[in-house]
Amino acid sequence: MEVKSRRPFSNLKSWKWQNVILLALMTFYLTNFGFRVATEKFPFYAQDFFAYWSVGKIADVTGYSKVYDLNLVRSVETDEMIKLGLLESKDDPNFSPIPASYLSIFIIPFQFLSRIEIQTSATIWLIINFLMMIAYLFFFHRDPRFRGEFKTGGYSLLLVVLFSYPVFDNFLEGQINVFLMICVGEFIRNAVKGRPFISGLWLAGLLLKPPLLILLLPILLIMRYWKVVFGFMVSSLFVLTTSWVLSGTRGMIAFTTMMLKIGSGGAASSPQYMINWRMVGVNLNAWTHSNIGWIVMVLGMLATLGILIYIMKNRPVLGSIAWVMAIMGAFSATLAFTWHVHNHTAMIMIPLLIYAILKKALPVTTIWSWVLVPTGAWLAAVVIIIVISKFTLINVEWLLGFSIAMSGFLANQILFLSILYSKRKGVL
Repeated sequence: MEVKSRRPFSNLKSWKWQNVILLALMTFYLTNFGFRVATEKFPFYAQDFFAYWSVGKIADVTGYSKVYDLNLVRSVETDEMIKLGLLESKDDPNFSPIPASYLSIFIIPFQFLSRIEIQTSATIWLIINFLMMIAYLFFFHRDPRFRGEFKTGGYSLLLVVLFSYPVFDNFLEGQINVFLMICVGEFIRNAVKGRPFISGLWLAGLLLKPPLLILLLPILLIMRYWKVVFGFMVSSLFVLTTSWVLSGTRGMIAFTTMMLKIGSGGAASSPQYMINWRMVGVNLNAWTHSNIGWIVMVLGMLATLGILIYIMKNRPVLGSIAWVMAIMGAFSATLAFTWHVHNHTAMIMIPLLIYAILKKALPVTTIWSWVLVPTGAWLAAVVIIIVISKFTLINVEWLLGFSIAMSGFLANQILFLSILYSKRKGVL
């Protein structure tokens, strides 16, 4: 009797395919991260932590009033680069300091970490953040109010958001977005549990990166979620007062000046690698040698605002599924609209995505696209660069950074438009 040969994986059900893709993502990102750490010298990985450690050292030695002094930041960072054998002279004109533009209260942990040798400190920082991320998301999805009826393989969808480019980028850069993710998660969780004041208290954590509040605060005010707003005001007063006590008036003025500098394109902001409409405009201007990119940027930002207004127009009940999804729309719109945002900041969407998975509030394809679009673009860009470099003399190394940035932007747009679609269909 002839036995027909079967193609590999031909008998896999959809949930088994999810597990196969999850395994591939885990292998890809963990291998890539391990390779980068093993082959690159610090601080070419965990570069942002290098800045955090440096301002922590300044705070520990000279006080918080000096943490925004770029000359002092440069001095500390060049000293460490020389110790690491990566710089020969403190006067090297090619070295640009990496600032840490955070309120003083958020620099306190780095004051203590700066007392540890910098490479050991970076390792401790990454481990702490990884454990915090895993512990919090386990706690978040176990909340009884978030329980949904899972089909077989549902938990692979929960895991897959952890093996996404924003998470990889956060740890590779030594960034601070795990804290922001927790703040967003607790903002949502407490609202769902009927505790609006506590929900608002958590929002002040986003003052770590104030541009994330640019659309959310006006929405909360216009929609008259007063208890949430009051909670935010109380915790914000604490954050700002503590920072003022630590840094003094001159320090707060220096902080404001630095934020404005970053907003205008200075202080290593790299707008061409962001995931917002500004990135689209900057790259279009560079390609066309014109200002047409600014027109596209403004139109895109206006369209984003218009869609967000439509999503929020019925003032959903605080803590309802419709409210959580509308807030997801607000954060998604913020990532596209705000002036300064990189791929790693999209980690704030993870608790919202998990909620959507648990409540089946978005199509599974939307969740997968958020993860797979940036990963696929990254792989495609690498292949294209290798092929072009092999057969031509054209320099296309810029394509990698652009592809990752644009794919992060597109993945967020898919999510945003999926929320709009759910609204129009009456799901929300």
